[in-house]
Amino acid sequence: MKFSTTTIATVALVAGVLFGYTFTGFYSIKAQNMTAPVNMTSDKNLQTNTLQLSANEKNGIFTWANKEGTNPILNFKQNADNVVQLTNPTDLVHQLIITSAGKQVASSGDLQPGKSGQLSFANVNQGETLEYHCLYHPSTMKGTITISS
Repeated sequence: MKFSTTTIATVALVAGVLFGYTFTGFYSIKAQNMTAPVNMTSDKNLQTNTLQLSANEKNGIFTWANKEGTNPILNFKQNADNVVQLTNPTDLVHQLIITSAGKQVASSGDLQPGKSGQLSFANVNQGETLEYHCLYHPSTMKGTITISS
């Protein structure tokens, strides 16, 4: 059975209300050929801060990379829709996970080999500590996220 993203977001919101969960931000996952476990709408009234992140493999070791280097610090902006554009030129599946205080707050879903996608993350708070990693390669594909105004 296939559910629309609106249905999934509605169920997540209702479950959160029923079971006492709170949502500290709006998250959106948009991808090409990706499996996204959660898809909530980001705030379209915010300015967009776009970042690039690509899976990288060298000698069997996987890392995230962009023009700043390997497993770079990602710079999210407060009061912005922070969009991480993802590419996977490797032969294995990857999944970008964002955590706060050790708890998952966003996921890109599976990024298949040779595919691209994006993960949007809005309403972050300055001073909040965020980290990112790959679900399948957490010890080598990981980094931190700073938040600026």
